[in-house]
Amino acid sequence: LTTALQPTKTNLSIKQVASLLEALICLQEKHVNDDTVELPEQIHTAVRELVAAQEDFVARIDSYMHPAGSGSGSGTGSGSSGRRTIKEVQTVKTIIETCPEFLGTKDAVNGDLPIHYFANNEVSCATYVPLLANIGQRSCTTTNNGSIRSTSTITSTSTSNNKPIFPPESRGGLLLRNNDGFNALQTICLFASSTTMQSLFSAE
Repeated sequence: LTTALQPTKTNLSIKQVASLLEALICLQEKHVNDDTVELPEQIHTAVRELVAAQEDFVARIDSYMHPAGSGSGSGTGSGSSGRRTIKEVQTVKTIIETCPEFLGTKDAVNGDLPIHYFANNEVSCATYVPLLANIGQRSCTTTNNGSIRSTSTITSTSTSNNKPIFPPESRGGLLLRNNDGFNALQTICLFASSTTMQSLFSAE
């Protein structure tokens, strides 16, 4: 009698997994009408599940960048619970430096960008608003179609052209208005103390 051997687990880096996923998707799309090339159901299922996991991951980051309680509308927001604290600045910086596309994602209800949410928190706005505006200003990446995305329609964060996320005159999104007609600076002025405003003026 022979016993079926179980393969040992192959260890791959995240980059290798991403490269393999992309290669398999390309194979699937390239040979969609080619009878000589078949993507087995086992592989097809694995690809489909990983793509779904990727979309869920992006949606969770979008939710994090639109914290509930920080929006300009009713104050409840539509994203993850709680406001971003100063201790989270490195997390936020890592996200938007790696994928600045997240800066251009509008809230589906009020049209708020992440910068509008961060501007609505007096405790941390002097830290976050300059950070988001600076990265938005220097970024040369794009959304899927070269325009601002909506959180209700995200499927991917891939880039397709060389248009910036924000027009240059918006100062990295700082001067863009939400559906209520407010930009980030106007939102801050609604509640900010003189100390907060001074911190903003002195920020790089």
